Amino acid sequence: MEKKEIGAIGEGLTAKYLEQHGYTVLERNFHGPHGEIDVIAKNDSYLVFCEVKTRKSFPSPSPYGRPARAVNVAKRKHLLDTARYYMKKTFGNDAPEGLQPRMDVS
Repeated sequence: MEKKEIGAIGEGLTAKYLEQHGYTVLERNFHGPHGEIDVIAKNDSYLVFCEVKTRKSFPSPSPYGRPARAVNVAKRKHLLDTARYYMKKTFGNDAPEGLQPRMDVS
């Protein structure tokens, strides 16, 4: 199985998990000038920007460590800039009233 196929499976599982827990998926693979966010979802409290790092060895221990380890400082900056771009493009500036933006790595 190719890397893109594995990534798509992980993104699909993440979206399904969020939906099963009361979230509405707003975007998948959102592209902005600073990069991509895999899944954007919301519920009554949060606007979630989710970076998905799927491992072939899941659920066994991965030689690469936990997914969050793959999100270095540069990647976090790109995610934050892309989230800001999404909010400005979609809502004008900030997240809609009453929604707290949140970054997740799964």
